[in-house]
Amino acid sequence: MQNQKIMNTPNPFPPRRGTSAVCGEILRISGIRAALLLSGLCAWCALVFCFQHVQAAPAPAAESSSQLTIELRDGSRVVAKSLDDSVSFHSPAMGDLKLTWAGIRSIEYAAGTNSARLTTTNGDAFTVMFATDALRVETGFGQTTLPVKLIRSLKVSAAPKSSAPAAGEMARLTIQLRDGSRVAGKGLDDTLNFHSSAMGDLKLTWAGIRSIVYATTNADFARLTATNGDVYEVQFAAPSVSVETGFSKTDLPVKLIRSLTVSAGGGSGQPASGLVARWSGDGNAKDSAGQFDGKVSGGLRYVPGPTGQAFQFNGGDAKVDFGNNVGNFGTNDFTIACWLKTDSKIPLEAFLEKRPECNGNPKAWMIQLIGRRAGEQQSYFKIGITGGTGGLDSLHPVNDGQWHHIAFVRQFTGFEGTMWLVYLDGSLDNSRAYPGETVDLVNQTSVLLGHSVCECCDGTKPYSGAVADVQIYNQALSAYEIQAIFNEGKADR
Repeated sequence: MQNQKIMNTPNPFPPRRGTSAVCGEILRISGIRAALLLSGLCAWCALVFCFQHVQAAPAPAAESSSQLTIELRDGSRVVAKSLDDSVSFHSPAMGDLKLTWAGIRSIEYAAGTNSARLTTTNGDAFTVMFATDALRVETGFGQTTLPVKLIRSLKVSAAPKSSAPAAGEMARLTIQLRDGSRVAGKGLDDTLNFHSSAMGDLKLTWAGIRSIVYATTNADFARLTATNGDVYEVQFAAPSVSVETGFSKTDLPVKLIRSLTVSAGGGSGQPASGLVARWSGDGNAKDSAGQFDGKVSGGLRYVPGPTGQAFQFNGGDAKVDFGNNVGNFGTNDFTIACWLKTDSKIPLEAFLEKRPECNGNPKAWMIQLIGRRAGEQQSYFKIGITGGTGGLDSLHPVNDGQWHHIAFVRQFTGFEGTMWLVYLDGSLDNSRAYPGETVDLVNQTSVLLGHSVCECCDGTKPYSGAVADVQIYNQALSAYEIQAIFNEGKADR
Protein backbone atom coordinates (compact mmCIF):
# COMPACT_ATOMS: atom_id res chain seq x y z
CA MET A 1 0.00 0.00 0.00
CA GLN A 2 2.77 2.38 0.82
CA ASN A 3 4.38 1.70 -2.58
CA GLN A 4 1.10 2.33 -4.30
CA LYS A 5 0.80 5.70 -2.60
CA ILE A 6 4.24 6.67 -3.63
CA MET A 7 3.53 5.79 -7.26
CA ASN A 8 0.34 7.87 -7.25
CA THR A 9 1.89 10.90 -5.62
CA PRO A 10 1.77 13.89 -7.96
CA ASN A 11 5.13 15.15 -9.28
CA PRO A 12 6.02 18.21 -7.23
CA PHE A 13 7.91 19.60 -10.27
CA PRO A 14 5.63 19.09 -13.31
CA PRO A 15 7.24 19.67 -16.70
CA ARG A 16 6.69 22.80 -18.60
CA ARG A 17 4.60 22.81 -21.73
CA GLY A 18 6.35 20.94 -24.68
CA THR A 19 9.07 19.38 -22.55
CA SER A 20 7.61 15.86 -22.80
CA ALA A 21 7.80 15.82 -26.60
CA VAL A 22 11.35 17.11 -26.65
CA CYS A 23 12.52 14.52 -24.12
CA GLY A 24 10.82 11.74 -26.06
CA GLU A 25 12.68 12.74 -29.22
CA ILE A 26 15.96 12.86 -27.35
CA LEU A 27 15.35 9.38 -25.94
CA ARG A 28 14.42 8.08 -29.38
CA ILE A 29 17.60 9.46 -30.97
CA SER A 30 19.74 8.20 -28.08
CA GLY A 31 18.21 4.74 -28.48
CA ILE A 32 19.11 4.70 -32.18
CA ARG A 33 22.68 5.78 -31.42
CA ALA A 34 22.96 3.17 -28.66
CA ALA A 35 21.73 0.47 -31.02
CA LEU A 36 24.21 1.53 -33.67
CA LEU A 37 26.99 1.64 -31.09
CA LEU A 38 26.05 -1.80 -29.75
CA SER A 39 25.89 -3.18 -33.28
CA GLY A 40 29.35 -1.77 -34.09
CA LEU A 41 30.76 -3.13 -30.84
CA CYS A 42 29.42 -6.59 -31.64
CA ALA A 43 30.90 -6.44 -35.12
CA TRP A 44 34.29 -5.37 -33.73
CA CYS A 45 34.23 -8.18 -31.15
CA ALA A 46 33.37 -10.69 -33.86
CA LEU A 47 36.26 -9.43 -36.00
CA VAL A 48 38.69 -9.70 -33.08
CA PHE A 49 37.44 -13.19 -32.26
CA CYS A 50 37.84 -14.31 -35.85
CA PHE A 51 41.32 -12.77 -36.09
CA GLN A 52 42.42 -14.45 -32.88
CA HIS A 53 40.90 -17.73 -34.01
CA VAL A 54 42.83 -17.61 -37.29
CA GLN A 55 46.07 -16.60 -35.54
CA ALA A 56 45.71 -19.45 -33.07
CA ALA A 57 46.02 -22.00 -35.88
CA PRO A 58 49.54 -23.48 -35.84
CA ALA A 59 51.76 -22.12 -38.59
CA PRO A 60 54.67 -24.02 -40.09
CA ALA A 61 57.94 -23.22 -38.37
CA ALA A 62 60.22 -20.82 -40.22
CA GLU A 63 63.65 -22.15 -41.06
CA SER A 64 66.19 -20.87 -38.55
CA SER A 65 69.33 -19.16 -39.81
CA SER A 66 71.20 -20.34 -36.69
CA GLN A 67 73.22 -23.53 -36.42
CA LEU A 68 73.16 -25.41 -33.12
CA THR A 69 76.17 -27.52 -32.09
CA ILE A 70 74.89 -29.74 -29.29
CA GLU A 71 77.17 -31.92 -27.16
CA LEU A 72 75.19 -34.72 -25.52
CA ARG A 73 75.88 -36.21 -22.12
CA ASP A 74 77.08 -39.49 -23.62
CA GLY A 75 79.74 -37.75 -25.75
CA SER A 76 77.72 -37.60 -28.98
CA ARG A 77 77.49 -34.38 -30.97
CA VAL A 78 74.50 -33.09 -32.94
CA VAL A 79 74.83 -30.26 -35.45
CA ALA A 80 71.38 -29.02 -36.35
CA LYS A 81 69.02 -26.19 -37.17
CA SER A 82 66.20 -25.37 -34.79
CA LEU A 83 62.67 -25.69 -36.17
CA ASP A 84 61.49 -23.02 -33.71
CA ASP A 85 62.47 -19.36 -33.88
CA SER A 86 62.62 -18.96 -30.10
CA VAL A 87 63.06 -20.96 -26.91
CA SER A 88 61.70 -20.38 -23.38
CA PHE A 89 63.51 -20.68 -20.05
CA HIS A 90 62.90 -20.06 -16.37
CA SER A 91 65.51 -18.14 -14.39
CA PRO A 92 65.38 -18.04 -10.56
CA ALA A 93 66.69 -14.47 -10.75
CA MET A 94 64.86 -13.09 -13.81
CA GLY A 95 61.72 -15.18 -14.00
CA ASP A 96 60.43 -16.47 -17.32
CA LEU A 97 62.58 -15.67 -20.38
CA LYS A 98 61.90 -16.08 -24.08
CA LEU A 99 64.83 -15.64 -26.48
CA THR A 100 65.38 -16.10 -30.17
CA TRP A 101 68.22 -18.45 -31.11
CA ALA A 102 70.00 -15.47 -32.67
CA GLY A 103 70.14 -13.92 -29.19
CA ILE A 104 71.81 -16.95 -27.58
CA ARG A 105 75.55 -17.66 -27.58
CA SER A 106 75.76 -20.82 -25.47
CA ILE A 107 74.04 -23.04 -22.89
CA GLU A 108 76.30 -25.06 -20.59
CA TYR A 109 75.29 -27.56 -17.91
CA ALA A 110 77.49 -28.11 -14.89
CA ALA A 111 78.22 -31.78 -14.22
CA GLY A 112 75.34 -33.61 -12.55
CA THR A 113 72.91 -30.66 -12.49
CA ASN A 114 69.63 -29.79 -14.17
CA SER A 115 70.39 -26.07 -14.28
CA ALA A 116 72.39 -24.54 -17.10
CA ARG A 117 74.32 -21.32 -17.58
CA LEU A 118 72.85 -19.36 -20.48
CA THR A 119 75.04 -16.72 -22.15
CA THR A 120 73.42 -14.32 -24.61
CA THR A 121 75.04 -12.58 -27.55
CA ASN A 122 75.03 -9.25 -25.69
CA GLY A 123 76.93 -10.75 -22.74
CA ASP A 124 74.09 -11.48 -20.29
CA ALA A 125 74.54 -14.65 -18.26
CA PHE A 126 71.80 -16.42 -16.28
CA THR A 127 71.24 -19.70 -14.49
CA VAL A 128 68.23 -21.21 -16.24
CA MET A 129 66.14 -24.29 -16.82
CA PHE A 130 64.48 -25.06 -20.13
CA ALA A 131 60.72 -24.44 -20.02
CA THR A 132 60.25 -27.35 -22.44
CA ASP A 133 61.21 -31.00 -22.24
CA ALA A 134 62.54 -31.21 -25.81
CA LEU A 135 63.85 -29.16 -28.72
CA ARG A 136 62.58 -29.57 -32.29
CA VAL A 137 65.61 -29.70 -34.58
CA GLU A 138 66.56 -30.73 -38.09
CA THR A 139 69.81 -32.65 -38.37
CA GLY A 140 71.60 -34.71 -40.98
CA PHE A 141 69.21 -37.64 -40.65
CA GLY A 142 65.99 -35.58 -40.62
CA GLN A 143 63.72 -33.74 -38.22
CA THR A 144 63.66 -34.99 -34.65
CA THR A 145 62.67 -34.05 -31.13
CA LEU A 146 65.76 -33.92 -28.91
CA PRO A 147 65.12 -34.42 -25.17
CA VAL A 148 66.64 -31.61 -23.10
CA LYS A 149 67.84 -34.13 -20.49
CA LEU A 150 70.37 -35.48 -23.02
CA ILE A 151 72.07 -32.10 -23.54
CA ARG A 152 75.40 -31.26 -21.91
CA SER A 153 76.15 -28.07 -23.83
CA LEU A 154 74.80 -26.09 -26.78
CA LYS A 155 76.49 -23.43 -28.89
CA VAL A 156 74.83 -21.21 -31.47
CA SER A 157 76.48 -19.92 -34.64
CA ALA A 158 75.46 -18.67 -38.06
CA ALA A 159 74.42 -21.54 -40.32
CA PRO A 160 77.13 -22.23 -42.95
CA LYS A 161 76.43 -23.14 -46.53
CA SER A 162 76.10 -26.85 -47.11
CA SER A 163 79.13 -28.64 -48.52
CA ALA A 164 77.34 -31.93 -49.21
CA PRO A 165 77.63 -33.43 -52.68
CA ALA A 166 74.87 -33.14 -55.24
CA ALA A 167 71.82 -35.34 -54.76
CA GLY A 168 72.19 -38.68 -56.48
CA GLU A 169 75.98 -38.46 -56.71
CA MET A 170 77.51 -41.90 -56.15
CA ALA A 171 79.69 -42.11 -53.06
CA ARG A 172 83.32 -43.21 -53.25
CA LEU A 173 84.33 -45.33 -50.27
CA THR A 174 87.77 -45.99 -48.82
CA ILE A 175 87.45 -48.93 -46.44
CA GLN A 176 90.21 -50.07 -44.10
CA LEU A 177 89.64 -53.69 -43.06
CA ARG A 178 90.49 -55.16 -39.67
CA ASP A 179 93.24 -57.32 -41.13
CA GLY A 180 95.06 -54.28 -42.57
CA SER A 181 93.69 -54.57 -46.12
CA ARG A 182 92.15 -51.62 -47.92
CA VAL A 183 89.18 -51.60 -50.31
CA ALA A 184 88.28 -48.67 -52.57
CA GLY A 185 84.89 -48.70 -54.22
CA LYS A 186 81.46 -47.15 -54.63
CA GLY A 187 78.54 -47.44 -52.24
CA LEU A 188 75.54 -49.15 -53.86
CA ASP A 189 73.01 -48.73 -51.04
CA ASP A 190 70.76 -45.66 -51.26
CA THR A 191 70.60 -45.43 -47.48
CA LEU A 192 72.23 -47.00 -44.44
CA ASN A 193 70.54 -47.79 -41.14
CA PHE A 194 72.21 -47.48 -37.75
CA HIS A 195 71.27 -47.62 -34.11
CA SER A 196 72.56 -44.97 -31.72
CA SER A 197 72.27 -45.33 -27.95
CA ALA A 198 71.66 -41.57 -27.75
CA MET A 199 69.47 -40.87 -30.80
CA GLY A 200 67.78 -44.20 -31.47
CA ASP A 201 67.43 -45.50 -35.02
CA LEU A 202 69.11 -43.41 -37.75
CA LYS A 203 68.82 -43.57 -41.52
CA LEU A 204 71.48 -41.77 -43.59
CA THR A 205 72.46 -41.60 -47.24
CA TRP A 206 76.12 -42.05 -48.14
CA ALA A 207 76.14 -38.35 -49.03
CA GLY A 208 75.35 -37.57 -45.40
CA ILE A 209 78.27 -39.59 -44.00
CA ARG A 210 81.87 -38.40 -43.63
CA SER A 211 83.43 -41.37 -41.86
CA ILE A 212 82.78 -44.46 -39.73
CA VAL A 213 85.65 -45.52 -37.46
CA TYR A 214 85.90 -48.36 -34.94
CA ALA A 215 88.04 -47.60 -31.88
CA THR A 216 89.71 -51.03 -31.86
CA THR A 217 89.75 -54.08 -34.11
CA ASN A 218 87.30 -55.92 -31.83
CA ALA A 219 84.92 -53.03 -31.06
CA ASP A 220 81.17 -53.47 -31.70
CA PHE A 221 80.39 -49.75 -31.77
CA ALA A 222 81.79 -47.27 -34.28
CA ARG A 223 82.08 -43.49 -34.28
CA LEU A 224 79.97 -42.09 -37.12
CA THR A 225 80.73 -38.55 -38.28
CA ALA A 226 78.17 -36.96 -40.58
CA THR A 227 78.99 -34.38 -43.25
CA ASN A 228 77.23 -31.69 -41.20
CA GLY A 229 79.41 -32.43 -38.14
CA ASP A 230 77.15 -34.79 -36.16
CA VAL A 231 79.07 -37.41 -34.18
CA TYR A 232 77.40 -40.54 -32.79
CA GLU A 233 78.39 -43.90 -31.40
CA VAL A 234 76.50 -46.37 -33.61
CA GLN A 235 76.03 -49.96 -34.67
CA PHE A 236 75.17 -50.98 -38.22
CA ALA A 237 71.59 -52.24 -38.42
CA ALA A 238 72.50 -54.61 -41.31
CA PRO A 239 75.25 -57.25 -41.31
CA SER A 240 76.81 -55.99 -44.58
CA VAL A 241 77.11 -53.04 -46.98
CA SER A 242 76.87 -53.28 -50.76
CA VAL A 243 79.91 -51.93 -52.62
CA GLU A 244 81.31 -52.04 -56.12
CA THR A 245 85.08 -52.47 -56.22
CA GLY A 246 87.59 -52.85 -59.03
CA PHE A 247 87.03 -56.60 -59.13
CA SER A 248 83.29 -57.06 -58.49
CA LYS A 249 80.11 -56.03 -56.74
CA THR A 250 79.94 -57.53 -53.29
CA ASP A 251 78.19 -57.42 -49.93
CA LEU A 252 81.02 -56.57 -47.54
CA PRO A 253 80.44 -57.91 -44.00
CA VAL A 254 80.39 -55.11 -41.44
CA LYS A 255 82.44 -57.24 -39.01
CA LEU A 256 85.43 -56.92 -41.38
CA ILE A 257 85.44 -53.09 -41.39
CA ARG A 258 87.94 -51.11 -39.30
CA SER A 259 87.18 -47.68 -40.79
CA LEU A 260 85.32 -46.19 -43.71
CA THR A 261 85.53 -42.74 -45.27
CA VAL A 262 83.30 -41.25 -47.94
CA SER A 263 84.29 -38.88 -50.72
CA ALA A 264 82.78 -37.67 -53.97
CA GLY A 265 83.88 -36.12 -57.24
CA GLY A 266 83.23 -32.58 -58.38
CA GLY A 267 84.17 -29.25 -56.90
CA SER A 268 82.32 -25.97 -56.58
CA GLY A 269 85.35 -23.80 -57.17
CA GLN A 270 84.57 -22.05 -53.88
CA PRO A 271 86.68 -22.43 -50.73
CA ALA A 272 85.19 -24.52 -47.93
CA SER A 273 83.88 -22.76 -44.83
CA GLY A 274 86.30 -21.92 -42.02
CA LEU A 275 89.14 -20.71 -44.28
CA VAL A 276 91.60 -18.64 -42.21
CA ALA A 277 94.52 -18.17 -44.60
CA ARG A 278 95.35 -19.04 -48.21
CA TRP A 279 98.76 -18.54 -49.79
CA SER A 280 98.60 -19.55 -53.44
CA GLY A 281 102.22 -18.68 -54.32
CA ASP A 282 100.96 -16.96 -57.46
CA GLY A 283 103.94 -14.62 -57.82
CA ASN A 284 103.84 -13.41 -54.19
CA ALA A 285 103.23 -14.50 -50.61
CA LYS A 286 100.01 -12.54 -50.04
CA ASP A 287 97.13 -14.08 -48.10
CA SER A 288 94.06 -14.07 -50.36
CA ALA A 289 91.71 -15.14 -47.54
CA GLY A 290 92.80 -13.00 -44.60
CA GLN A 291 95.51 -10.65 -43.39
CA PHE A 292 98.49 -12.96 -42.87
CA ASP A 293 100.75 -11.94 -45.75
CA GLY A 294 104.08 -13.76 -45.83
CA LYS A 295 107.62 -12.39 -46.00
CA VAL A 296 109.82 -14.00 -48.65
CA SER A 297 113.59 -14.36 -48.18
CA GLY A 298 116.53 -16.22 -49.68
CA GLY A 299 116.58 -17.65 -53.19
CA LEU A 300 112.85 -18.29 -53.49
CA ARG A 301 111.50 -18.50 -57.06
CA TYR A 302 108.07 -18.97 -58.64
CA VAL A 303 107.24 -21.77 -61.07
CA PRO A 304 104.05 -23.05 -62.75
CA GLY A 305 101.74 -24.82 -60.30
CA PRO A 306 98.43 -26.70 -60.37
CA THR A 307 96.34 -23.58 -59.68
CA GLY A 308 98.53 -20.80 -61.13
CA GLN A 309 102.08 -20.29 -59.90
CA ALA A 310 103.84 -21.96 -57.00
CA PHE A 311 106.67 -21.35 -54.52
CA GLN A 312 109.96 -23.04 -55.53
CA PHE A 313 112.37 -23.77 -52.66
CA ASN A 314 116.06 -24.43 -53.23
CA GLY A 315 116.88 -26.66 -50.26
CA GLY A 316 118.96 -23.83 -48.80
CA ASP A 317 118.11 -20.29 -47.73
CA ALA A 318 114.68 -19.92 -49.42
CA LYS A 319 111.75 -19.59 -47.00
CA VAL A 320 108.46 -17.79 -46.36
CA ASP A 321 107.61 -16.40 -42.91
CA PHE A 322 103.86 -15.96 -42.30
CA GLY A 323 104.17 -14.43 -38.83
CA ASN A 324 103.06 -15.59 -35.39
CA ASN A 325 99.37 -14.63 -35.49
CA VAL A 326 98.33 -17.60 -37.63
CA GLY A 327 98.41 -21.32 -36.86
CA ASN A 328 97.41 -20.88 -33.21
CA PHE A 329 94.80 -23.64 -33.21
CA GLY A 330 94.55 -24.13 -29.47
CA THR A 331 92.75 -27.40 -28.72
CA ASN A 332 90.27 -26.89 -31.55
CA ASP A 333 89.73 -28.74 -34.82
CA PHE A 334 91.79 -27.59 -37.81
CA THR A 335 92.81 -28.50 -41.36
CA ILE A 336 96.02 -27.76 -43.30
CA ALA A 337 96.09 -28.46 -47.03
CA CYS A 338 98.40 -27.70 -49.96
CA TRP A 339 100.00 -29.01 -53.16
CA LEU A 340 103.63 -30.18 -53.29
CA LYS A 341 106.01 -31.41 -55.97
CA THR A 342 109.42 -32.85 -55.07
CA ASP A 343 111.83 -35.63 -55.92
CA SER A 344 113.98 -35.15 -52.83
CA LYS A 345 115.33 -38.22 -51.03
CA ILE A 346 116.76 -36.45 -47.96
CA PRO A 347 115.75 -38.35 -44.79
CA LEU A 348 114.22 -35.34 -43.01
CA GLU A 349 113.13 -32.06 -44.59
CA ALA A 350 111.26 -29.11 -43.15
CA PHE A 351 108.04 -28.33 -44.94
CA LEU A 352 105.60 -26.28 -42.87
CA GLU A 353 105.92 -25.70 -39.15
CA LYS A 354 105.24 -23.51 -36.14
CA ARG A 355 107.68 -24.40 -33.38
CA PRO A 356 110.10 -22.29 -31.32
CA GLU A 357 112.58 -25.07 -30.54
CA CYS A 358 113.38 -28.65 -31.34
CA ASN A 359 111.85 -30.42 -28.37
CA GLY A 360 110.28 -29.66 -25.06
CA ASN A 361 107.67 -27.12 -26.21
CA PRO A 362 104.27 -28.80 -25.94
CA LYS A 363 102.57 -26.24 -28.17
CA ALA A 364 104.40 -26.73 -31.47
CA TRP A 365 103.36 -28.48 -34.69
CA MET A 366 105.17 -29.35 -37.90
CA ILE A 367 104.65 -31.08 -41.25
CA GLN A 368 107.79 -32.76 -42.56
CA LEU A 369 109.02 -34.96 -45.40
CA ILE A 370 110.59 -38.09 -43.99
CA GLY A 371 112.29 -41.30 -45.05
CA ARG A 372 111.03 -44.10 -42.81
CA ARG A 373 114.10 -46.32 -43.06
CA ALA A 374 117.79 -45.60 -43.50
CA GLY A 375 118.78 -45.56 -47.14
CA GLU A 376 115.17 -45.65 -48.37
CA GLN A 377 114.71 -43.74 -51.61
CA GLN A 378 111.11 -42.79 -50.87
CA SER A 379 109.82 -39.83 -48.89
CA TYR A 380 106.51 -39.55 -47.07
CA PHE A 381 104.89 -36.58 -45.40
CA LYS A 382 104.27 -36.54 -41.66
CA ILE A 383 102.40 -34.36 -39.18
CA GLY A 384 103.76 -34.11 -35.65
CA ILE A 385 103.11 -32.25 -32.40
CA THR A 386 105.95 -31.79 -29.92
CA GLY A 387 105.02 -32.70 -26.40
CA GLY A 388 101.99 -34.50 -27.82
CA THR A 389 101.25 -38.03 -28.94
CA GLY A 390 103.80 -38.48 -31.73
CA GLY A 391 103.01 -38.25 -35.41
CA LEU A 392 101.10 -39.67 -38.32
CA ASP A 393 102.70 -40.55 -41.68
CA SER A 394 101.21 -40.87 -45.12
CA LEU A 395 101.09 -44.48 -46.29
CA HIS A 396 102.24 -43.63 -49.79
CA PRO A 397 105.37 -41.72 -50.90
CA VAL A 398 105.18 -38.27 -52.49
CA ASN A 399 108.71 -37.75 -53.94
CA ASP A 400 108.05 -38.87 -57.52
CA GLY A 401 108.43 -35.39 -59.03
CA GLN A 402 104.65 -35.11 -59.62
CA TRP A 403 102.15 -32.72 -58.07
CA HIS A 404 100.37 -34.21 -55.06
CA HIS A 405 97.68 -32.71 -52.87
CA ILE A 406 98.14 -33.34 -49.16
CA ALA A 407 95.85 -32.48 -46.25
CA PHE A 408 95.93 -33.02 -42.51
CA VAL A 409 92.86 -32.87 -40.26
CA ARG A 410 92.73 -32.81 -36.47
CA GLN A 411 89.22 -33.43 -35.18
CA PHE A 412 88.09 -33.66 -31.58
CA THR A 413 85.48 -36.32 -30.80
CA GLY A 414 83.70 -37.21 -27.61
CA PHE A 415 84.58 -40.90 -27.93
CA GLU A 416 88.27 -41.07 -28.75
CA GLY A 417 89.64 -37.69 -27.71
CA THR A 418 91.28 -36.60 -30.97
CA MET A 419 91.20 -38.08 -34.46
CA TRP A 420 94.06 -37.40 -36.90
CA LEU A 421 93.43 -37.94 -40.60
CA VAL A 422 95.93 -37.68 -43.48
CA TYR A 423 94.64 -37.24 -47.04
CA LEU A 424 96.65 -37.77 -50.23
CA ASP A 425 95.30 -36.66 -53.62
CA GLY A 426 91.78 -36.23 -52.31
CA SER A 427 91.42 -39.58 -50.52
CA LEU A 428 92.02 -40.65 -46.95
CA ASP A 429 95.51 -42.19 -46.74
CA ASN A 430 95.90 -42.81 -43.02
CA SER A 431 94.11 -42.11 -39.73
CA ARG A 432 94.60 -42.66 -36.03
CA ALA A 433 92.77 -41.96 -32.80
CA TYR A 434 94.68 -40.34 -29.92
CA PRO A 435 92.63 -40.61 -26.70
CA GLY A 436 93.28 -37.67 -24.42
CA GLU A 437 95.33 -35.66 -26.95
CA THR A 438 94.49 -32.06 -26.02
CA VAL A 439 97.73 -30.19 -26.81
CA ASP A 440 97.05 -26.45 -26.79
CA LEU A 441 98.68 -25.33 -30.04
CA VAL A 442 99.30 -21.66 -29.28
CA ASN A 443 102.74 -20.05 -29.33
CA GLN A 444 104.40 -16.81 -30.33
CA THR A 445 106.63 -18.18 -33.10
CA SER A 446 106.16 -17.76 -36.83
CA VAL A 447 104.68 -20.23 -39.26
CA LEU A 448 107.55 -21.09 -41.62
CA LEU A 449 107.23 -22.64 -45.07
CA GLY A 450 110.27 -24.42 -46.55
CA HIS A 451 112.56 -23.95 -43.58
CA SER A 452 113.01 -25.03 -39.96
CA VAL A 453 114.30 -23.42 -36.79
CA CYS A 454 115.70 -26.80 -35.72
CA GLU A 455 118.42 -27.51 -38.27
CA CYS A 456 121.12 -27.29 -35.63
CA CYS A 457 119.67 -29.80 -33.19
CA ASP A 458 117.65 -32.47 -34.99
CA GLY A 459 119.12 -32.53 -38.48
CA THR A 460 116.06 -31.14 -40.25
CA LYS A 461 117.08 -29.84 -43.69
CA PRO A 462 115.45 -27.03 -45.69
CA TYR A 463 112.81 -28.15 -48.19
CA SER A 464 113.72 -28.72 -51.85
CA GLY A 465 110.75 -28.60 -54.20
CA ALA A 466 107.60 -26.65 -55.07
CA VAL A 467 104.55 -25.79 -52.95
CA ALA A 468 101.25 -24.26 -54.07
CA ASP A 469 97.95 -23.12 -52.60
CA VAL A 470 98.64 -23.53 -48.87
CA GLN A 471 95.30 -23.35 -47.01
CA ILE A 472 94.58 -23.25 -43.27
CA TYR A 473 91.10 -23.82 -41.81
CA ASN A 474 89.86 -23.42 -38.26
CA GLN A 475 87.68 -26.51 -38.54
CA ALA A 476 87.93 -30.14 -39.61
CA LEU A 477 87.06 -30.32 -43.30
CA SER A 478 84.96 -33.23 -44.50
CA ALA A 479 86.18 -35.78 -47.03
CA TYR A 480 83.85 -34.14 -49.56
CA GLU A 481 85.45 -30.74 -49.06
CA ILE A 482 89.01 -32.09 -49.36
CA GLN A 483 88.00 -34.06 -52.45
CA ALA A 484 86.56 -30.86 -53.96
CA ILE A 485 89.79 -28.90 -53.29
CA PHE A 486 91.81 -31.67 -54.95
CA ASN A 487 89.47 -31.82 -57.95
CA GLU A 488 89.67 -28.07 -58.40
CA GLY A 489 93.46 -28.15 -58.63
CA LYS A 490 93.50 -31.34 -60.67
CA ALA A 491 91.22 -29.79 -63.29
CA ASP A 492 93.65 -26.86 -63.71
CA ARG A 493 96.76 -29.00 -64.26
